[in-house]
Amino acid sequence: MEHSGLELNAAAFPATFFSNLAQHSRQMSSAIWLYLLLRALAEPRTGRVSLTVEQLAAAADAKEETVLSQVGRLRAKGYLQTHRQGNALQLHLAQWEAPQVDRPEAGEAPSPDPVAGALAKRIADRLEDMGRLAHYEDLVEQSTDNAARALREALAIPAESIRKSRAALFDYLFNKYAQEGQE
Repeated sequence: MEHSGLELNAAAFPATFFSNLAQHSRQMSSAIWLYLLLRALAEPRTGRVSLTVEQLAAAADAKEETVLSQVGRLRAKGYLQTHRQGNALQLHLAQWEAPQVDRPEAGEAPSPDPVAGALAKRIADRLEDMGRLAHYEDLVEQSTDNAARALREALAIPAESIRKSRAALFDYLFNKYAQEGQE
């Protein structure tokens, strides 16, 4: 199943979750959208997600403050447990039911990182540059933090201040942050 450029695993949403959807919706309020994204991104066997706040905000297409507020609401209502490990937020979805998923055959390549793929698709979509999705996937593979930061800053620049294109600005910012990280 695909929605807004994110590849979602329908098995991550068991019928038991939807049986009380109205109750969950009232409890979570607007944080339900973040919860559904976390379910889609969670490691299938454990219900765990490990992301920086910046990565999570980019995947949710929301401000970091909004994401932190919604994570706090989900934690307070008992939908997830959190702790920090370095820069990353370790999120564990409560009452996780491991979905039945097809395992790759021996010798098959593992599936790509869903967060990196979602971020690359989000970048291509927001920059209106889907033709260069593979390019954005390569950049995200190099550094999700630099990609999320470059996207946020490229989108903050008013259109009339951009000389060439927003995509070119994104590339410039990404390369600038990559060089700063090497120094």
